[in-house]
Amino acid sequence: MRSPPRVATAVVALSVLCLAVVALAAGAPPPSPICGVCGSDTLDGATEPGTLDIYVDESGDSQWVAQVPVNETAAAHYQTDEHALATTVDDSQNRYRAVDDEAQNVTATIDDQTVRVEYTVPNVARQGVVGDGWVLEYFYAGDSPVRYELVAERVSIHLPDDYTVTNSPAAGSIENGTLTWVSGGSGEDEEAAGDDFPSRTYVTYAQSGLTNTAASWTAAAVAFGPVVLEHTVLAGVVPVVIVGFAAVATSTVGAGRSRELAGRSRWVGTVGRTGCVALCRRLGVHHSRRTLTLLGVVAVGLLAGTGWLAGFLFEALLIGAFGLSVVLFLPFGHALARGERSAWLYGVACLLAPLGAVAALAPFPTSGTIYVLSLIVFLPTAGGTAVLGYALSLVGREIALEGDGKQRETQHRQTSADGRPRP
Repeated sequence: MRSPPRVATAVVALSVLCLAVVALAAGAPPPSPICGVCGSDTLDGATEPGTLDIYVDESGDSQWVAQVPVNETAAAHYQTDEHALATTVDDSQNRYRAVDDEAQNVTATIDDQTVRVEYTVPNVARQGVVGDGWVLEYFYAGDSPVRYELVAERVSIHLPDDYTVTNSPAAGSIENGTLTWVSGGSGEDEEAAGDDFPSRTYVTYAQSGLTNTAASWTAAAVAFGPVVLEHTVLAGVVPVVIVGFAAVATSTVGAGRSRELAGRSRWVGTVGRTGCVALCRRLGVHHSRRTLTLLGVVAVGLLAGTGWLAGFLFEALLIGAFGLSVVLFLPFGHALARGERSAWLYGVACLLAPLGAVAALAPFPTSGTIYVLSLIVFLPTAGGTAVLGYALSLVGREIALEGDGKQRETQHRQTSADGRPRP
């Protein structure tokens, strides 16, 4: 039976992937307004989207105050009919609102031409296990399909007195212990700014002092640690398995100092060794394992740092983590050729290094994101890492064999000179 052309197979696979992404998007619930009563089409007679202020107290509970301007006719109607005001407010708090069913003690009043809705939401923030550090994770949707939208003209989170924000939430601006999102505005993260309220928003805060700041970050680590670990394990399967194949191949080809490389492997190792020797001579250093590893780490660090400064944070993480894995294959191959018992430590380091990028990117927005990134990003990146790493291991092995050969030659000359071996 004739196998289908590769191009046709690739087209079918891509089509299936696109359909899966569309299906996931179609099945997602509509965005949840941060302010249930805000918006020009929520309250009858509303003239502007309104504002929302969230006041967090020292116990982690909060008071929410929404204010929406209405026209004169609606204001007069609400002032004379409190039931109508309560009904329209209740209708606007649909089931997709951010606070879900956790709003308590809801009150609605009309002041001049402004509807004022107040309610409490308990436990929006939690304190860390040490120090006076807090994390507000109420708006963090994790890997659920929940999405938020700003709707209101402005949303502000007011922290307790003498507390300051210790992280930089996307699209928000910070001033005097108040974190604000403005519809259509531009926060500290210009790329994330806009009408949408990021569904992975969390706020760490503490009183002044380095210890308290560290405590707030610790609180965030405790809050998100389990999901970060879970996502790192799931997303790290692909790179670990692929790089693992290269590590196994490195440990089985030409194992032991007495076995020389042959064929194409020998050619790769020889060419690489020649290049390393030439580079080290130009730099005025010896081409030892430690020196070459250090040079590789510095090169990867410069590339990753340049990408980071240029604003390519995602790419910088990939270059740093996967590049480090590639570099570590050189001492791995070198140690194997020398028959060192500690060679397995380099092999483990080669496997774990890519997880640095995976962990830095976790937690991921959705579970589907993990699979998409694994296939589109981590799979080819890990494949390139495996190929380059294996090639570099051959270079390290050839350098080790060359060193052993020179050492045996020197000992032979010394033995021939005086008739007995020297220690």
